Amino acid sequence: MLEERLEVELREETGKGVAKQLRREGKIPAIVYGAGEETVPLSIDLRRFVAMLQRTGGETALIDLAVVGQGRKEWKTILREVQRDPRSGRLLHIDFQRISMTKEITVGVALRIMGEAFGVKTQGGLLDHHLREVEVRCLPSDIPSHFDVDVSELKIGDTIHVSDLQIEGVEFVTDPMTAVASVLVPTVHVVAPTPAEAPPEEVAEEVGEEAEAPPPEGAPPEEEREGGQG
Repeated sequence: MLEERLEVELREETGKGVAKQLRREGKIPAIVYGAGEETVPLSIDLRRFVAMLQRTGGETALIDLAVVGQGRKEWKTILREVQRDPRSGRLLHIDFQRISMTKEITVGVALRIMGEAFGVKTQGGLLDHHLREVEVRCLPSDIPSHFDVDVSELKIGDTIHVSDLQIEGVEFVTDPMTAVASVLVPTVHVVAPTPAEAPPEEVAEEVGEEAEAPPPEGAPPEEEREGGQG
């Protein structure tokens, strides 16, 4: 289980205006709650928090929040929510939950795919990673930082479910029949061949009666010629 320590400051004022001012100063508004105590507004140095995220790599960690200027006051917590701007990705707000080391909690744990599936390497299939995180319930000291999911034995049509993940001291809250990863038959896109250009139709020769020669110049009209002279 990863453990981190992060310095925080108490803040008395709250609201959107205060939050915007903190961000302009390179800080992030935050709160800590839980364990039967009141919710406390905090502020955190942006660079220190980002550095902690980089060290943990998105894995679950126990975080000791050390309050600046409050002597030895600390809270043992887990990171519950990180709010970001949907457009820019900028950090907006952070929620921490206090925990007791003697009481079980429910927490999300990241899944990490390991190996190359047999069905991909040998059979030409495609690996579908369905689930990125599972919820577990356990004592804080038993929280795994992540789960390694070995897919190397998967063949085309095989699936790993949550029920296939086993670790001592951890109860899975996520439905055990939820698929974690599977190997699928690749989809083949058939492109219809371009039809060959049809040969030009042969122009049938019109066979008809031989046309009569035009009357000589100066000849009388047809109706006159048919009657003849008497």
